Amino acid sequence: WGFNEIGDPLGIDHKNRIFVGSASRFGVYDECWMYWGYEGDVSLDYEINILDIVILANHILEPSLEGCSLETADVNNDGELNILDVIALIGIILGI
Repeated sequence: WGFNEIGDPLGIDHKNRIFVGSASRFGVYDECWMYWGYEGDVSLDYEINILDIVILANHILEPSLEGCSLETADVNNDGELNILDVIALIGIILGI
């Protein structure tokens, strides 16, 4: 056993650990790091446009999204995908 800089035994020590990834209410998607800052990019093409609105609306009517698309679709970060996310996405596109 060794000791860290504050005298605690080394081992499980949250003060010296760095989590690299995205923890969200949908799970942990380490592969989604490249879409950070692209909330609303449901199509994962690095552009936020009408295609993202169509995909999100289709998902609301019949759930089909998964992975990073599901992660970026929750535009207002309330843990639900609904019409409020569509309205927020329209606001992003219009620059409102």
